[in-house]
Amino acid sequence: MADISMCTREDCPQKKKCHRFTAIPSPHWQSYIRIANNRMKDCDMFWNNKGYAKHEPSKLNLHSE
Repeated sequence: MADISMCTREDCPQKKKCHRFTAIPSPHWQSYIRIANNRMKDCDMFWNNKGYAKHEPSKLNLHSE
């Protein structure tokens, strides 16, 4: 989903409900955001999955290699 910035917060309590985390990333071009710990509960970047196709959370590991 290259047209949105996806979130990488594996420890976020809302990740399974957030489209920024569960969308399928573009294999060629994808932007990511990293939310500070103190903003996770009431995250301004939260994008509710309601109304979107259900996807498994991203398995992308940005720290490999």
